[in-house]
Amino acid sequence: MLPFSIRVGDGEDPSYDQVETVFSVDVNPAIPDAQFALPARPPSDVTFPPGRDGVDVPFRLTADDRILVPLTIDGRRTVEAEFDSGGSLILQPATLASLGIDAQGSEKQGGGGEGSVTASTGRLARIALGDVSVRDIGFHSRALDPDHPDRAIVELEVLQRFTVRFDFDRSVMTLTRPGAFSYGGTGAIARSTSRTTSRRCTDPSTASPPCSP
Repeated sequence: MLPFSIRVGDGEDPSYDQVETVFSVDVNPAIPDAQFALPARPPSDVTFPPGRDGVDVPFRLTADDRILVPLTIDGRRTVEAEFDSGGSLILQPATLASLGIDAQGSEKQGGGGEGSVTASTGRLARIALGDVSVRDIGFHSRALDPDHPDRAIVELEVLQRFTVRFDFDRSVMTLTRPGAFSYGGTGAIARSTSRTTSRRCTDPSTASPPCSP
């Protein structure tokens, strides 16, 4: 038998289950080769200032080494956002309420530790970091920090679209269009994608873990 409803959950609270409904099934249909072709690259959702391929964004380093950058939401309000190398765009409920932005639904989310949190989702017309903006972007919403109810988290949206460089002497984060970035330093280069990770070895004697040139 073919299932027509698929429920996915943790077996604890059904209110967080995700349900997919199948309305029809074609058995052994002819599949055009075009369906296996790589999809076309979508148009860029990034806007740089005219004639520029990079922008400098000031950041603040906290006493516990958190990097905070200015994040402008829908061109209406700027909040501090923690640059989290393992996170994505999260806005706290207090920020959404101040802007009249709605978030929908509820889902459980987990991280590297035990336990889970409840979050809702929504979309923004755009966000901006300094003079560069990203259009039509999704977000999650949940309480993060009761002492800083307007602080946000940003990361995946930045690393997917820009080459990012931090200058801790000047407290500046530079966002560059990837095709325009050129690295002239002496450090080892690590390449990664959202699905697989590859490394290009520049100095086998210092690489960790060991690699081959």
